[in-house]
Amino acid sequence: MTGATEEATLKDPKAWRTLDVEGDSEVVILDETTPLAQHKKTFVRLMLIDWASTFELAALSIDDNASIEPLSDAGLDPNFNILVIGDSISCGFAAPVEEGGELVPFGVLQAFPLVAQRLLMEREPSTKVAIDQIAYPGWTLVSPTEQDKEMGSGSTGMADAFFRVTPWSQEVFDGPYPAPKAIILELGTNDQAFEVSVERFASTLKDLIENLIGLFQSSLRHIWLVPPFPDADTDNRALNLAYSAYIPRFEARFGDMVKVCLCDLVEGLTIADTVDGVHPSLSAHKAIGKKLADFLATHLD
Repeated sequence: MTGATEEATLKDPKAWRTLDVEGDSEVVILDETTPLAQHKKTFVRLMLIDWASTFELAALSIDDNASIEPLSDAGLDPNFNILVIGDSISCGFAAPVEEGGELVPFGVLQAFPLVAQRLLMEREPSTKVAIDQIAYPGWTLVSPTEQDKEMGSGSTGMADAFFRVTPWSQEVFDGPYPAPKAIILELGTNDQAFEVSVERFASTLKDLIENLIGLFQSSLRHIWLVPPFPDADTDNRALNLAYSAYIPRFEARFGDMVKVCLCDLVEGLTIADTVDGVHPSLSAHKAIGKKLADFLATHLD
């Protein structure tokens, strides 16, 4: 992603370029033929937009008369960092085109969290928030049973996996973490599909919130809970029905430390809004992103 400023780059898809980089690849970001090279400064962001990727930057090469500078204070507001912890829905993962899905050329950039970020920047007055995301497709909040694992769930639950180096590692990640002021928990769709009980889900969610508060106690002020999304593979809606009861329960437990509230992005969504029975279409991601932007506009403080 390249542009005259960070804000202009994030708002303009024409400033985005996707690369399928292989080992030992050399990529030209800017050269004398690039229009942006005529600017005194150019914002550059390298971003992983697909799922389960790893990237190692060996070096950045520049001309003798060029320099690399850190971001200025005019960028996104570092005082309102939002962390999204989710699954395939929040990171824009969907079925391949050959399996009935649709092409998602810019991956996570087209998923609802970053759609909301762009919409907030486009409004008057403009609101700039930083959004980080950790999302594992197919994973449940709770630790899965052996039968669940055989049916395709993750090797452990997000309540544990979030604190590890990678989804497949037992090693605890010791930082640095971002310092979020708010955390959006978009979890439960997979738990509902595996018929996790309401009480087991609630107990694990309570433990996760407690651990997140402990980890981010110097910055965290808000926990926003997103209910499970529609899923054609199950008629189970127990967790959706339980969410309204979770809020007062968690407010009573954590209200003196963080504000817990419902962020209902799924109201009005149906299977028709998905490409494969569960994953939202790109048009649905835009609509959900608008809902999230509207929510954030009234809950940022």
